[in-house]
Amino acid sequence: MSLRIQKRNAVIRFLLSICIFGLAACSSTTSSPGTSSQMTSNQSSQNTVAAPAKDNNAKADAPDPCKLLTKEEAAAILGEPIRDPQPGSISDTKYCDYKAVKLYGGIMPASVHIALTPMKRNTWEIGKQSTMKSNPKETKQVDGLGEDAYYEGESLVIFDKDLFITVEVAKNFDKPDHHKVIMDAAKQVAQKIVPRL
Repeated sequence: MSLRIQKRNAVIRFLLSICIFGLAACSSTTSSPGTSSQMTSNQSSQNTVAAPAKDNNAKADAPDPCKLLTKEEAAAILGEPIRDPQPGSISDTKYCDYKAVKLYGGIMPASVHIALTPMKRNTWEIGKQSTMKSNPKETKQVDGLGEDAYYEGESLVIFDKDLFITVEVAKNFDKPDHHKVIMDAAKQVAQKIVPRL
């Protein structure tokens, strides 16, 4: 399985765990007597794409991530020219992709991906504990970024100002130092965007 797929699966598992805990918290206060709203553990391990459940007490809206990093800053981090940023959204999540002009192997460009989702601290903590417990070898605490941050696989996830922030960088493909280079680059992106929130 490629590193890109493993990274996406790790992010999906984290987002699914947040959804499940969010749904469990909501249903525990709204379910009527005699109904069961418990989620089974096998549902949390399904590999389906889902955005985190909306946290009603979190920020109403995430800022535009394309306004947090300039095209020039993304190009400097990737070390090559890039196309114009591509914004998008899925449910409450807003994202921005910065992709290099050149394609690696004629297929995939180097890129920076930033995603922001409104979230309260308690929801973050539940998801983080679940992720660290289920993937201890794939996670590493990062100090000095936002209120809390850690690497999960090849993603850097940050909590700050009621926002769940994901930063991913793809570059330096098929090089021995690939993992270190992309982790350092993700941290460079985060150090620029977090103060701008």
